[in-house]
Amino acid sequence: INGIGLVKLMGRKSGFLTMQTVLSSRDVDFCIIPEVETHLEGPRGFLKSVCRQVEREGHCVIVVAEGALSSILPRAEAEEKDVGTLLKRHIMRHFEKEGMECNLKYIDPTYMIRACPATSSDSITCAILAQNAVHGAMAGFCGFTVGLVNSHNVMIPMQDLVEQGRQVVDIGSRAWQSVLATTVAAESSL
Repeated sequence: INGIGLVKLMGRKSGFLTMQTVLSSRDVDFCIIPEVETHLEGPRGFLKSVCRQVEREGHCVIVVAEGALSSILPRAEAEEKDVGTLLKRHIMRHFEKEGMECNLKYIDPTYMIRACPATSSDSITCAILAQNAVHGAMAGFCGFTVGLVNSHNVMIPMQDLVEQGRQVVDIGSRAWQSVLATTVAAESSL
């Protein structure tokens, strides 16, 4: 009854991984990333939206990037380091204030993800990347990494990657618009 799943995913500087997870799952109600400011309080705030979703469906799934703390953190709680525990505390408090029962499960799968065994496809990909790295080094190249670009295994100069900077979510992109379309976030001011 009134089940809420709160999942914190990797992504200190951007919500790219979180966005991709939400798009692949399609079972998520709210996606919170650092690139989008999230208001907790207010009639169209996150907490009210979660309440409405739980009242409507009886459950709610929230996925948050670990770096989203700065986009939702009230200034008074600057000492808080974990966005998951902060959200859990606020959600529990809000439901208590509203007089609603809440069964919240907080999941931080960071170590589970890093510790899971590789699939056969992962093993093949890693073997190919390793072979290409060795071939490049044996050919005398340095300052490069290997990767897959447009279905081709290539050597990429490290300088190009450094100059490109971090990949962040473009909130005007089709991918982010797809997240909004598959979650209930479009109904609120998230």
